Amino acid sequence: MDENTKAQQQALIAIGVAADEATARFAGKYELYAKSLKKFAAGIVADGVTPLAEARVMEAEELRRYAHSLKGVTANLSINDAYRMLQEFEQSVKDGSPDFAQYQEIEAYLPEVAGRIVTVLEGGGQQAAGAPAKPPGTGAECRGLLQDLSESLLYGKARVSEQIIAALAEKTWSGIDPASLSKICTAVEDYDYAGAMEMIDAL
Repeated sequence: MDENTKAQQQALIAIGVAADEATARFAGKYELYAKSLKKFAAGIVADGVTPLAEARVMEAEELRRYAHSLKGVTANLSINDAYRMLQEFEQSVKDGSPDFAQYQEIEAYLPEVAGRIVTVLEGGGQQAAGAPAKPPGTGAECRGLLQDLSESLLYGKARVSEQIIAALAEKTWSGIDPASLSKICTAVEDYDYAGAMEMIDAL
């Protein structure tokens, strides 16, 4: 295996894709695995997953089959966090009480990680491998920080706000739209506190 391939695999592992495990599943042929992984990830980047509003009105069996299909692909490609989330969601559908809060996390997480996969496979592997991976954080933790941020903005606590913005940048947040979070942080940095608070309330 050449150095570029090793770096690419390490970068995938850093974002939560068990590339070494999956390559073994593809008879040790990393190129074949990477091609399949990129095709799936690019499709998710382009089309996303079924929107939450549509998922809510699906018949239970249709929703279960959809979750099961995505679960199977993510398992085969070793996108392990997505696989675990889909496994739990599918089980909730089987149990008759679909966990749509978890589905919302899947809807946000899968396109985000798919975009990172595409970046790595299109040549960002060495750069990504050299950067430390951000640890994951829960949506609840992020919302707590955002509420603290809103309060600090309301009372003009600029230093506290800066500390919270720094904390938000240290992790990848499950169930939180990265684009929305980025807009909030940018608004704070541009001193648009009212706009930032409105966006926080809208999440």
